[in-house]
Amino acid sequence: MTETVGRRDLPPLQLVAFDMDGTLVDVESSWAEVHHYFHDTNEAALQAFLHDEIDDVEFARRDVALWKLHEPSMGLRHLREILDRVPLMPGAPELLGALKDRSVTTAIISGGIDVLAERLGRTLSIDVVLANGFETDRAAGCSSE
Repeated sequence: MTETVGRRDLPPLQLVAFDMDGTLVDVESSWAEVHHYFHDTNEAALQAFLHDEIDDVEFARRDVALWKLHEPSMGLRHLREILDRVPLMPGAPELLGALKDRSVTTAIISGGIDVLAERLGRTLSIDVVLANGFETDRAAGCSSE
């Protein structure tokens, strides 16, 4: 016999954590969006990563190196411009608003790019944002390190 729990029996939500890519934004991967912008692909690095030939840090390093082939001075400003075009998932603002109305703490925990995650944090009033960041050089260019 299956026993069900009524809504009143559940403790109130305190925290809701979201992935970003494909959940809060209507793209499969923020990393892939940058590759699409440059009309290239990271397929070789992806396959190396999937076959445990490289780790996630090397995977990201190779992505940035590919972007810099197209734009050697690729910096955070341009990365923001590219990712500012990424649309929100339909219903995301309403969902986050409803959670805020109930005083639920919200978070993004993502393997996506922090520039996009931080934008979402600001526009959707998300409390905690954790995503992949970039090292920058003195000119605020993305470093492949």
